[in-house]
Parts: sequence; C-alpha cells; structure tokens
Amino acid sequence: MKRVTLTQEQQQKINELSKNVANNGDCTRTFEVDLTEFVNSLPDNAVLLSLLTSTDKNRKYVGVYGLSIYYRHLMEYDDLEQLLDEYEPEFSTFQSIGHLRTLFYLDSEEEYSLEEVQGHLDKASKVAKQYKNMAKQLPNINVAGSQHAFADLFATYCERYESLQSEIVGKWYKQALSAVEEAIRLSPEYAKYYCTKGRILSQMHDYDTALNYVQKAIRLESPTANKNNYSLRILQYQSHKVNIQARYQIYELNTQQAKINEDISHMKGTLLSNIEILGFFSGIISFIIGSLTLANGQTAKDAAALILILLGALLVVFDCFGFLLHANSKNTLVRIIVLILGVSIVVGGVCVVW
Repeated sequence: MKRVTLTQEQQQKINELSKNVANNGDCTRTFEVDLTEFVNSLPDNAVLLSLLTSTDKNRKYVGVYGLSIYYRHLMEYDDLEQLLDEYEPEFSTFQSIGHLRTLFYLDSEEEYSLEEVQGHLDKASKVAKQYKNMAKQLPNINVAGSQHAFADLFATYCERYESLQSEIVGKWYKQALSAVEEAIRLSPEYAKYYCTKGRILSQMHDYDTALNYVQKAIRLESPTANKNNYSLRILQYQSHKVNIQARYQIYELNTQQAKINEDISHMKGTLLSNIEILGFFSGIISFIIGSLTLANGQTAKDAAALILILLGALLVVFDCFGFLLHANSKNTLVRIIVLILGVSIVVGGVCVVW
C-alpha cells in the first residue's frame, strides 16, 4: 500500500466521522450521506485503504464503511464481498456492518440456494429489528433505511428466484410488508419506498394495487431533489412496472386456463354420467324384454335360471362399462363388489339349470 498524506481538510473530516462512529452515529442517515460525499470527493480509494491500518477502531471502521460505498458505486462486488468477509467479524458489534451486508446482498448477482436466501433474509431481518430497538435511545438512527433494505431484499429475491418464491413469500411476506410500511410512515416523501411496497404486494397477486404504488413512486420522484439519479430511478420504476404488468398478464392467463380446464372437466363428468345413466336404463329395458322372451315356453325353473344368468351378465357388462368410463375413479372397491355379485348370479343361474 502506497503512503498517503492526508490534507488538513481530509484529516478533519475523518476525525469528525470517527467521533460519530464512537457514538453509534454510523447507523444514521446523516453519517451515510456525509461519508458518501467524502468518498465522492476522493480521487481514488487510497485514503480509505490507509485507514484500514489505523489502530483506532472507529477510524478504521470509517475506512471499511467508506470502501463499501466506494466499491458499490463502481459495482466492484467481488472487492466488496472480500472487504466484508475480512472485516465483518472484527466489527460484529457495529450494527451498521449488518446493514452493509444487506446492501451487498441486494447488489450481488451471485446465485444462492434456498438455504442461503433464507439466511440472508434472516440476517437482514435481525438488522432491521436491531435498528428499531436502537431508535428507542437514539432517535436519529436510520430506521426507515434498514426497514426498506430488508423489504427490498425480500422483493428482489422473490423476483430473482421464481422457483423459491413460494417458500420466501410463505415465511417473510408479512414481515417485509410491515417493514416497508414502517419505512413509508417514517419517510413518506421517499418515492422508492412506494415502489418497493408495490413489488411486495405483487407477490400476493394484488397487481392493481401494486401498480398504483409503483405509479405513485414515479409521481413522487423529484428531478430537483434527486438530480444525479432521477433518470435512473424513473427507469428502475418503469422496469418494475413492466415486470409486474407481465406477471399480471401471465397470472390472468393461468387463471383463465384453470377455469377452462375446470369447465372441461365438469362437462366431461356430466357427459360420462349421462352416458352411464343411458346405459343403465338400456340395461333395464334389455333385461325386461329378455326376461319376457326367455320365460316364453320355458318351465318356471328354467325361466328363472335363464333370467338369473341374464341379470348377472347385465351386471357384469354394466360394471365393466362403468369402469371404462371412470378409469381414474376411486370407487374401485364398489365396482369389484358389483362384479363379484354379477358373476355369482350368473353362476347361480347356471347351477339352477344343471
């Protein structure tokens, strides 16, 4: 690492930021904004890297936090991950280190398993709760930002991992919705929070309401208050809007297809029932006509035997006919009993004849 000489202004700013860290100021929005401005004023990351060798832990953490901002802005996520992996254990008692990890999860494009995704959400959830607890003693804590980071991570993972969506929604939906609503309550003027709420609502197929929230974010985003990122933010909102609309259309198509399949199944069942009823009455008519024909000119014993054989045969044929119509039916036991009964009657009729 090359030797870095700090200017008096840089030295003064770093001392100021270090004092804020000592008083848990690193968990405030003001600290993040001030540090971001400081990072943007530097020509490179040499000053921040030099802070990592400091024996003052608060000063050293300013370097870690500043480098995380620096790497995120340049989208150097490998360097950011390496930084967090190296220094997160050392600064585990600093609440904002968990917030930085949540922001890394949001930006990272690595592929994660369900267990890893749930681990990330669990960690982000704990950070959000810790920020809320700290706010009871320190009113300047960035509660809204921590709540939104968790809610944003939930929405991002639902959109990124569609195959894991049901598991993620089932476990985290209520908490994510509550978190983004808390963020909106604390900062009702912040447009991005409304977009995130819309993305979360869309996970439960409340698409109309979701689109209304995204549209509200577009209306609230101010080109004067957010000059540098206004166009990018609007582009992001429009992208989320298109994504929700696309999923809305797919959902509607799937719903319509399910309804059509249900109607077809109902029509098929009605048709089969009508065929079975027609076959039943045809069998009765055939049995009556056949019985009269067989009884004509026969002794009572022979006529009875032949009628029994005819009745048993009709039962067997009708049962087999029903089995073919309802091959997937669960009433297999009943049909077996009817088949055995029909065969038994035929055997009985044969025995009478002999």
